[in-house]
Amino acid sequence: MDVQDARRKALRDYIDQHFDTSVNAFGKALDRAPSFFNEVLRRKRAFREALAEELEREIAERRLPKIHLVRPKIEGDSQGTAVVVSLPQPWPFSFARERFERLTELQRARLDGYLTGMIAMIESDPKSKRTRAKTTPPR
Repeated sequence: MDVQDARRKALRDYIDQHFDTSVNAFGKALDRAPSFFNEVLRRKRAFREALAEELEREIAERRLPKIHLVRPKIEGDSQGTAVVVSLPQPWPFSFARERFERLTELQRARLDGYLTGMIAMIESDPKSKRTRAKTTPPR
């Protein structure tokens, strides 16, 4: 899989997840013709770095869920061909990644401790949907 194909896959997954598989809805959300995205997804239009940057910026400006299309991790295979290993995972928090990156190592460790404790508390809560789904027999 090359970089452009990895971007297409990431875009397709994003549309499937956030727009119920509708390229039309995605196009309307970005004020673009859906046919443009159909051409990109069907390999009729190149999916170069400039387009990836433009889409990431437009999505961010409209405050839609983040997507990462610009810098996939690439490694060479044994024949020297570039192979896409993975795309960066989207940032899962509502605060900007830059705020986290400005924290010291000690502050990051404290935050990690808080989050680990919060997750353990949520997982052990008998009222949580996740726990209830495991323990409640089907009707």
